[in-house]
Amino acid sequence: MNVAPLGASSRAPLAAFLAVAAASAALLAWGTDRIPMTAAYQDRVSQIHAQDEATYSRVTLEMVFGGDWLTPRVLGRFFLYKPPLFYWFSGLSVKCLGLSRLSLRLPNVIAGAAAIAIVLAWCHFLNSWRTGLIGAVLMLSNSVWETMSRLACMDVLLASAILLALFFLVRDPVLARRSSLIGFGGATAAAIMTKSVAGAIPILTLAAFAILAGSGKRPPLRRIVYALAVVCVLAAPWHTYQLIAHRQWFVTEYITAQLFGFGAHPPVPSSETAFWFYARRLFATDPVLAILFLLGLPGLLAAIRRRGTPALILCTWLAVTMLAVCAFQARNFLYAVLLIPPLCLVAAGYSIVPPRFELLLLLGLVGLGIGKVYADAPWDLAFYRIGTPQPQLNLRAYADKGRTNELIVVDPDDEFYSMLLPIHGVRYCWIGQIQALQRYAPHLVDLGITMPSAQFIDLGRYQPQYEALLRRWDLDSSDPIATSIVAPSAADVLLMVHSRPASDFYLPGQMLGDNPNQFAATHSIEPALAGRAFLLSRTAPKTARWTPIPSRARNL
Repeated sequence: MNVAPLGASSRAPLAAFLAVAAASAALLAWGTDRIPMTAAYQDRVSQIHAQDEATYSRVTLEMVFGGDWLTPRVLGRFFLYKPPLFYWFSGLSVKCLGLSRLSLRLPNVIAGAAAIAIVLAWCHFLNSWRTGLIGAVLMLSNSVWETMSRLACMDVLLASAILLALFFLVRDPVLARRSSLIGFGGATAAAIMTKSVAGAIPILTLAAFAILAGSGKRPPLRRIVYALAVVCVLAAPWHTYQLIAHRQWFVTEYITAQLFGFGAHPPVPSSETAFWFYARRLFATDPVLAILFLLGLPGLLAAIRRRGTPALILCTWLAVTMLAVCAFQARNFLYAVLLIPPLCLVAAGYSIVPPRFELLLLLGLVGLGIGKVYADAPWDLAFYRIGTPQPQLNLRAYADKGRTNELIVVDPDDEFYSMLLPIHGVRYCWIGQIQALQRYAPHLVDLGITMPSAQFIDLGRYQPQYEALLRRWDLDSSDPIATSIVAPSAADVLLMVHSRPASDFYLPGQMLGDNPNQFAATHSIEPALAGRAFLLSRTAPKTARWTPIPSRARNL
């Protein structure tokens, strides 16, 4: 492998990298506004929809139209599982460009495009423009990166911030320059402010590299401390504020639930080992990248044996990321996004392809990428073919009615899309036992945010005590109470319908049983797609619940 001397990239024209970033952003943005929220798959292998889009976008909209930019909220309650950087970027996009699917997703479009340009710069720094373009094409043609860069989720922004932090390190392994210290620290702080402890991957990589690197090649301890000080200065204020202002929420959700709840005891355990879970899906979604990565590993290891500092940083980063992803017990293919940049760097920067054949490889990858647009497989780039799911069509038609009743969504099939619509109060009702939800979010049950249907039927009796509990948790509002309901059986759901004559219901049609006329006095029945039905109250509430979602959100 022909490695250029350190510092060679300083002569590279910045305009070229900006042009690649702009072109990538244009390609990623194209058609993104046509895909309904939550309609895309975040896991193409298991066909799991991007449910997080609804939750994260709802938080953004409550910031923009509710006015509280410091503390994330969802359905009226504090939502402190994640820091707010993605919400801030998405909210600023909505403020500047207006409310649309693209404006909510724009931070990821920009972050995904910037990461492609950084991969090009990294490969060019080590080798040549050709290897840089190979890395960029591998990134842009990866179905996981292409899809997640077009969704309102946090993982691409996180992966891009980590990549940027380590690019500063690979260009200046001893952190001798002030710009390297500030760049590494600032990008790492951005990663932490995007997704909490996952953003500490650059710090763990730096620590491991400092231990493994030889004398004179590792950054002095003083420079490491300076870099960590930059991280603390930028990331600590928000964490400190939440610890003081909303201590119970912050400790319970940000630390206890997110790290030791979901991380150690996932609500849905997987039968697959972590390594096989991610490896199988990475190969299925991009077999070409997987093969080129495996072929590049010998070159990476050979460079490490030659005491190549950039290779050691890349290998350490890859190992730390794999360990972090596998150690987190909750299996979610979204986390594999963090592996895409280092996989592309190994595949392009340490390829066994001789330099004289790199142009042929590049042309082949471009042709393959174009072919992926027209394919129909987990590795395709056919994002534009995603249609509107039937549950979304049902709920959009309901929102268009402009009703002021609250809507209770029973046995949800909409990936929480309904929380993005201008509906005056949405509640979700599951069929099952409340202990299943209580196991990983007990505070929501204790506060009445999640409650059994028996309590909801007699809500007037229980609401005062839950309001008092919420006030003790610094939330003076009854809006979050019973936003999540658990009914033991379909019969309990029907009891709820009888007890809430002023509420609308969206439920499976078979729940109406053989005698749908039993609700005729209070509700009219409106059949919907996918075997669902609406029960529309014949009375309007005296006062409609406030919703932070504007009417133009019907098109999300």
